[in-house]
Amino acid sequence: MSLEDVTGDTPGTPLERRESELADAAALERRRLADALHDDALQHLLVARQELMEVQGGDETALEPAAAALADGVAALRDLMVSMRASTVGELPLEEAVERLAAEAGRRGSGLAVAVSVGPGIAGIHDELLVAMVRELLANVVRHAAATAARVSLVRVGERVRLDVSDNGRGVAAHALAAAAAAGHIGHQRLQEQVHALGGRIAIESEPGRRTLVTVEATVTALETQRRVGEVVRHGRQWSSALLAAVQDGLVVFRERRVVEVNDRFCAMTGYSRETLLAAPAGQTPFWPPELWGPRADVLSGLRSSDGIDIEVTLARADGTRFPALAAARMVRDDRGAAVAALVTVKDITARERAERRRRLERELEGARRSTRELGGILERARGVRSAADLQGLLDTIARVVCDEFGWAVAVNVLRPAWGDLAVRAVHGLGDEGARMLAGATYPLSAWQPVLTERFARRGAYFVPAGPETAALLAGGPTFVPDLPVSDDPGVWHPMDMLLVPITRRDGARVGLLSLDVPRHGRRPDDAELDLLTAVGAHIGVALEAVQETRAAHQRDRVQRTLADLFVGASGPPQAGRLDEVLGALTRVLAYDRVVLDVVAHHGRTFDRAAAVGVDDDELAPSFVLGPAALAALVDDATWRAGHRLLAHDQALALLPAERAALAFSRSNGEGEEAWRDHLLVLPVAGRGDAPAALLWVQDPRDRLLPARGRLHALRAFSGLLGIALAASAAG
Repeated sequence: MSLEDVTGDTPGTPLERRESELADAAALERRRLADALHDDALQHLLVARQELMEVQGGDETALEPAAAALADGVAALRDLMVSMRASTVGELPLEEAVERLAAEAGRRGSGLAVAVSVGPGIAGIHDELLVAMVRELLANVVRHAAATAARVSLVRVGERVRLDVSDNGRGVAAHALAAAAAAGHIGHQRLQEQVHALGGRIAIESEPGRRTLVTVEATVTALETQRRVGEVVRHGRQWSSALLAAVQDGLVVFRERRVVEVNDRFCAMTGYSRETLLAAPAGQTPFWPPELWGPRADVLSGLRSSDGIDIEVTLARADGTRFPALAAARMVRDDRGAAVAALVTVKDITARERAERRRRLERELEGARRSTRELGGILERARGVRSAADLQGLLDTIARVVCDEFGWAVAVNVLRPAWGDLAVRAVHGLGDEGARMLAGATYPLSAWQPVLTERFARRGAYFVPAGPETAALLAGGPTFVPDLPVSDDPGVWHPMDMLLVPITRRDGARVGLLSLDVPRHGRRPDDAELDLLTAVGAHIGVALEAVQETRAAHQRDRVQRTLADLFVGASGPPQAGRLDEVLGALTRVLAYDRVVLDVVAHHGRTFDRAAAVGVDDDELAPSFVLGPAALAALVDDATWRAGHRLLAHDQALALLPAERAALAFSRSNGEGEEAWRDHLLVLPVAGRGDAPAALLWVQDPRDRLLPARGRLHALRAFSGLLGIALAASAAG
């Protein structure tokens, strides 16, 4: 049953409806009396009849039990009459009504003393039902306990109401309750059904021959809801204005897919008049326009599966604005169990959301301040990085800050230009297993391309929801999927979700990725969080750029000191081994493993090997001939102007003499776009005139990368030093 198919009003005039209500009430009362007669008085009379039949058969010993059964039957009828008279008890204040029931039980219990305790905060929750429960439990004490003392206690503990009825009688065994129900004594069973309908509990503690304690517990909300529903049903299809006024929140009543009643609070909340809402056609609710039917469908779905649903929704005001609300929808049924209508109470939570948003922003602001301090420290630390160990320590710190300050488990993936891939350099927040599985893992850039697209781009980051793309990406390297529950809530983080935040330099070039998982708050990121995380990625990129700049500056200082020392020696008197010293310094400082210097012989076409590093004596011929045309093709005008020429592998094979063809094959190749792939650097060493005095071949970079501008400038400087050394040797 739902808001869309709630059964309608009984047709007819108001008089006919009133007659129908009276008939329903009469039928309900007749059923109650029939149950009471069947449960108690009739059972005792049937026992008496059986015993009297035994007497007629000649068994005079049956007279005594027959008389006892008749006495019990009379007592049961008297109890029923008392309960009929006690209908006025429900009109008394709760404590007075319970005390009157206790006094009546004492009179019927042959000297039974009943103490009563009713705590504060209980009266008015559902007095009628609580009085009925006390009546049933005290009746059981009178009939079955043979007790001399009993106690009734009603207390409220927080949002729960507890009823205790205890006695010092003979006790009761669990099998006795089952046997009583099987024999037709269903009073206790009916009480259990009432309590369970409230979502409460009923418990019996008993010590045979000493005591019995029956405890009933239910929530205040459940009792109040049942009281309100009972009022609605009793007052029938003419909705109680007292009920509507008593509800402090907005209240809407639906029947036959129409709004049939609202209270003033709801009208004030939405800006719609009562007349407008009551005049709306069936199936149309102005405060739930078609574009907001998603939440409405959630309410309908909840009501179809149960008698109630509590949910946060967005509703529309008459002026077109929207506001967040808590909606509690409940089905109202008559005594036959048929749906009468649906009650929806609405609470405007705009103020609550504003307060929560303010608190959230305050927390985020404080977190941003703290994180800024942390990230500032990272930037300062980046400027001091000198070694690989320093860099690893920085990356570990970055991972810790992202995890601790921003609440995300993280893997820091750093670009390796020489290999064209991303390597996991630091992991935090994924536990020992995650760290062990991911640390050092590599993923080719091609594996990331399907997800680093506009389709998944959000606020500068890439959010990839669980799907085939994440599965394909994980196939490109080691996989770690966190053990998280899967929820139907689309806002909850799925264990296969992926959030990637680029690590970018100032110029926007991407130098890595933060792979984020297992958010502390358990939900997928919103725009504000993505903005913060992308800023973090840019900040980390600046830090890594600072590392590169620091290391480059350190490298420049080292090169300049080395060149200065070599220049002093090259400008002095010629010394044996000077060329080997310069080439050794070049390989040591600029990190090339094979360097060969071929010097032009006196007749101008022959080149002799003058010095070499990283080359065996028998690996290259000691000399070779290079004619003018071949030399011009190798060392053209552009090469002279630039001071160097970077040959691709096929160019090197075409231009090198056969005696130097082995230099076209590198032992330090990479795989990325910026990688060294059998390239060869050739630098002409200036001599007299337009022809070079020597050729410097440079091969096998240790970083497996094509040379950057700074390294090329340094190579030219070393080439100049070699020219000075050669000139000094020729002059000497």
